[in-house]
Formats: sequence, C-alpha cells, structure tokens
Amino acid sequence: MATGTEFLLVAVAACSAAVLYHRQILLDSPGAAKYIQESLLISTLQLLAFIGLQQYSRIQTQPRHVFLWSGASGVFFAFSFFLSTMFLLKISEDYSRATVIAQALSVLLTVLCIRAICFSLLQPAIASGLIDARRIILMGDPSHCLHFSARAIATGIHIDNWSLLLELKIVVMPLFSRKEYWNAY
Repeated sequence: MATGTEFLLVAVAACSAAVLYHRQILLDSPGAAKYIQESLLISTLQLLAFIGLQQYSRIQTQPRHVFLWSGASGVFFAFSFFLSTMFLLKISEDYSRATVIAQALSVLLTVLCIRAICFSLLQPAIASGLIDARRIILMGDPSHCLHFSARAIATGIHIDNWSLLLELKIVVMPLFSRKEYWNAY
C-alpha cells in the first residue's frame, strides 16, 4: 500500500512541479497532459529502484534516518535513469534543466514526507502488536539474551520464551559467536 501511494504521489508531484515551474517562472501555460508521460516514467523508475533495492522490506529494523536516506538515494537513482533515458531517446527538447531540477526537488520532498509518515504510522503499530512483526527465540546465557532482547523489543520484534528448551540444552546459536557456543557447555 505504501509503494502504491508513493507511486501515485510521486507522479502527481513531478507533473505539478513541471507545470508550476512553467506557469510561475516562464509565464507559459502548458497543459498538464504534456508532462503526464514523463511523470509516470519518473514514478515507474523510482518504484523499480525501490523494489530493486528492497527498501520497504527492512522497515521493521531500520532507524528512521536510514529509511529516509534510502528514499533519497532511490530518487537520485531514478532521476539519473530518467535523464539518461531522455538523452538516449532524444526527447529532451521540451525539458529545461530547471524543469528537471524542480521535478527532482518536488519528488524528493514528496518521498521524504511519505516515508516519514509511513514510518511514524508503522513503527507504533508494530510495537503495539497491531501488525505482526517478526519473532525470534533467544536461548542461551541469560546475560547475552538480555542485551539482544532489549534491541529486539525496541524494534517491535516479539520474543518467544522457550525456557523448557534451555533446560534440555538445545541452543540456537546464530546470535552468538562460536567461542561463546563452546563455552556454554
């Protein structure tokens, strides 16, 4: 849902920025239909960049600033492909550099706002249990588990307590080093 909203709002922001630039700066009134195809191309390139970089798959574990910076990098990535496509297909005669810069800034601002809102809505929902987050099982030395459980709870990951398995000496060790594993026995 977040990617669909982002796709739609990025297309609207790109088209609106181009039209507003022409009306306010160049005192020209081009129709919005002139920039719809390019705006959809920008939005599609950005969506492909976000899907290719798997940016929404790590929202449960990323801090807010990393999530926002990954959105900004996706915008720059999409605009580099957009400019390359315009140059290679020779469709750049209607575009000025200022139009592209206005579109890039409006798309960047839109993506940052959407991501900040999505992050602000999703993290409390994950922490409160409205959205089922990932689960982990911590087994082993309680002092080591306490450190990892605090980090996991802060990101909304649910911890299952399997103290019965601890008594049976079944230990899952991906969270510990091999040295700690051998010292456990």
